[in-house]
Amino acid sequence: SALIGCIIGSALSGFFASNLGRKNSLFIAGVLFFLSALGSYYQEFLFFDYGVPSYSLLVAFNFYRVLGGIGVGLASAICPMYIAEIAPSNIRGTLVSWNQFAIIFGQLVVYFVNFLILGSHANPVIDLVNGVNQIMNPEAAAWTTETGWRLMFVSEAVPAGLFEALYYIQHMRKAFCNKKPARKYFFFFLKTFCYKTACSCVVYDRGIIYLT
Repeated sequence: SALIGCIIGSALSGFFASNLGRKNSLFIAGVLFFLSALGSYYQEFLFFDYGVPSYSLLVAFNFYRVLGGIGVGLASAICPMYIAEIAPSNIRGTLVSWNQFAIIFGQLVVYFVNFLILGSHANPVIDLVNGVNQIMNPEAAAWTTETGWRLMFVSEAVPAGLFEALYYIQHMRKAFCNKKPARKYFFFFLKTFCYKTACSCVVYDRGIIYLT
């Protein structure tokens, strides 16, 4: 279901980027990540009994997974686009490479996160019995099958929430810079402490700060 969402997100990424802008599209992707994490953790919210399996509950769970997949499709297409548009030409390729590295590194890190969540609890052992997959150690793996997998899904909310917070801070910074006294001191800070302090001019244009 998440892969279906990825296809949908990739197909819609051009529409979102062109009509809503790159940053706003990435913000929407972050919201989808966050909703997917919370929904996958507690898909029974409002409509179903906790822990009681049903076909409707399976549909709800897959709906939240599709939401997360749409976020992946949007972010994977729009992130390189946004980086290529705002990055200086001399480091543009490097930043796009770092974006790809972050994706692959994140896929690795999530295995360690799930390992830490599992801790000393047993992993379920699944085997085929009379043509049906069954858990062979249900008592030992009770915590994992009832609670552990939910925590693994909701861990996605941490980076998603951090991304949304940083997006909000960036907008607050832009509002701060629009005030002339604050803008003057912020420009002074950039000239004094920013990367490549040899810049001779700081230009503020439509929310973007250019160093030359």
